[in-house]
Amino acid sequence: MGKKTSLKPAKHINEKEKELIIIEDSGDKVVKYPTTVVDTPNSFKPPGNKGIAEDDTRGDIEVPDILEKEQDDEEVQQRANHWHEFNQDHKHWELVPKDIRAVISSIRNVNGDGHCGFRAAAVSMGQGEDSWPQIRKAMLQEMKDQPIYRNQSYLEAVADSAPYSRLEATLNYFRSPAKFNNWIKFPLHGDLLADTFQRPVIYITESMKITFLPLSHGAGPSTNPPILLLCLEGHYHYNAFKFDGEIYPAPSVSSHWYKWRKDVAKDWEKSILLNRDEWKRRIPQQPSELPVVVDVEYL
Repeated sequence: MGKKTSLKPAKHINEKEKELIIIEDSGDKVVKYPTTVVDTPNSFKPPGNKGIAEDDTRGDIEVPDILEKEQDDEEVQQRANHWHEFNQDHKHWELVPKDIRAVISSIRNVNGDGHCGFRAAAVSMGQGEDSWPQIRKAMLQEMKDQPIYRNQSYLEAVADSAPYSRLEATLNYFRSPAKFNNWIKFPLHGDLLADTFQRPVIYITESMKITFLPLSHGAGPSTNPPILLLCLEGHYHYNAFKFDGEIYPAPSVSSHWYKWRKDVAKDWEKSILLNRDEWKRRIPQQPSELPVVVDVEYL
C-alpha cells in the first residue's frame, strides 16, 4: 500500500537563471520543478493524430519544464516507466473493483502530484506522463472551441451550475503539486476529454463504470483507441490500465451523451456496439447497470 505522505513544496529562487524552483519531498523521492514562462498553444490536435501545435495568442502561463526525477529509488523509477501485470500480487489488487479485476491485464502507476488524471490520460494514449501540461492545454482549447461547454443547461447538469470561468480556471493550472480544485474530476471532465482527443474515455471506479463519447465530433472510418482510467478506491488517485483480450469491453455510455451530442457524433454509439457486447459478456451486470430505455426525443 505504501506510506502516506504530505507534500509540502518549498520555493527557491535561482538568481543566476531567474527561475522558480519548487522542491517536493514525497517521502520516497525528491523532485525539483523549474518553471519558466512559455506560450500556450492556440490550436490543438489529438496526440494520436498529428500532435499538438505550439503557437499561442492567449497570453502567458507558467508551465513546469519536464520533471527532473531522481534515480535513487529503483521501485519509483520502475513505477514511472513500466506497465505492471495486474494480478493478486499487485499492490493495488484490493483497490480495484472486484468485478473488473479479471479483465485488467496491466496497470501503469503515475506520479500522484494532483495532475495524475492528466498524466494517466497521456500514458493511456501512448505518451509519457510528463505530457500532462499538453493534455490540460488541449482540453482548455477544446472547451473554448465547442459551444456545448458554455451551454448553461449543460453546465447545470454536469458541473452543478459552475460558471465557465471557474471550469476554465480548474484546467488552467500548471504548477505541481496541484490543489484539489485543479484535479481532473468525473463526470465533469469526461465529455470534454473524449471530445478533445476524439475517442472514447472509459472511467472505472467502485461507484462509477462509464464510457464517455465525444459530443462534438464524428467517429470517422477508424476509431481511436480509448483512454482507460482507473481511480483507486479510497485514494482518489488515477492510473492508466489495459484490458486483456483483443476487444476491449465498454461499460454503459454516459446519459449526458444522449442528450447533448451533436448529430455528427451519433455514429459513436454504433462504433462501440461490439465493445458494449463484450462488457455484457465478460462483466456481471449489477442492478444499477441494467439497460435503461431512454426516449431521446423528449429529453
